[in-house]
Amino acid sequence: MDALPPHARGLPDAALAALDPPIYHVRSIVPEHDPDTHTRVPEPVAPPGFDETGPIPVVTLTYEIRPLTPPEIAARLEGLRAEWRTRATRAFRRARDAGITLEIAGQTVHVETTDTAIAQIRALRDLLADTDGTQAFVTRSGARVIVDAAGIAAIHDAVAARWRLILAREEALYAAIDACTDPADLRAIDTRAGWS
Repeated sequence: MDALPPHARGLPDAALAALDPPIYHVRSIVPEHDPDTHTRVPEPVAPPGFDETGPIPVVTLTYEIRPLTPPEIAARLEGLRAEWRTRATRAFRRARDAGITLEIAGQTVHVETTDTAIAQIRALRDLLADTDGTQAFVTRSGARVIVDAAGIAAIHDAVAARWRLILAREEALYAAIDACTDPADLRAIDTRAGWS
């Protein structure tokens, strides 16, 4: 009974029945319906039912349902599309930031693919291309790796290929979401799949 006032929470039924003003259990009866095509009428059917045979009286509110209007259906569908777009964007960000595992200089290394990591990879690629030198760095897992211009270019290209893949997946999800005209079809779109 989360809706009880603070002074009444946790009291047994007998103590609740003795409160002034009295406390009532409220039971709502709403016919089964498809929320994509119907909605509950806000006001209950009058009069409410009362059952005072138990320690706490029960008030029963019975509601009717009505069909949604075409503008209401369109608004619900657009709200659902917005929710699915948000899910797709969250899934994109998780995939983007997950990184990739590559063979670098004979070692298996996890390469981060966050925005910051990609900026560092680009800067190192440009530096080594200009100087034709090598660069040693230590990965977060503690691996010491030495790369030259070709090595860092290969890392950059692998990360870029990964980005192209996940950007294409995000674009495909948005297109599928925008094309849906039925809420059930929209709910069937799995925004978590297809990122690898």
